[in-house]
Amino acid sequence: MDVRRILVRLSICCVLISPPNVLQSQQALRKAAPSVVDKERVKRGEVVFSRHCPICHLGRPSKASPFVGRNLRGILKNVKPEQEIAVRERIREGSDKMPGFRYTLTPAQIEDLMGYLKTYN
Repeated sequence: MDVRRILVRLSICCVLISPPNVLQSQQALRKAAPSVVDKERVKRGEVVFSRHCPICHLGRPSKASPFVGRNLRGILKNVKPEQEIAVRERIREGSDKMPGFRYTLTPAQIEDLMGYLKTYN
C-alpha cells in the first residue's frame, strides 16, 4: 500500500471517530472568528452606512430636521431570518417615514450594509 492511501484512510477514520463535541467546537470557532471576507464586507458596509444613514439614524429631532429614524444599534443582533429579510426589504423599498434605496444602492451594497448592521452594537 502506498503512503497516500494509508494517509487517506487514516484521515477518514479520524473524522469518523472524532467525538461530536470536537466537530461542534470547530464549527463554533468558524462562526466566532469572522473571515477576511466578512471583515471586508463590514468595512464596506460601514462606508455605505456613513454615506446614507447618519442623517436620520444618528441625529436628534429638531425643528430643522424632524425626520429622525430610530437608533440602529443592535437592530440585527440575534434576529431571525425573516426579520433580517424584513430589514433588507425596508432598506430597498423604504416606508412612509424612510426613503427606499433600491435605485441608490446596489444589491451588493445592501448586503455590505447588512453585514455592518449585524456588528453595529
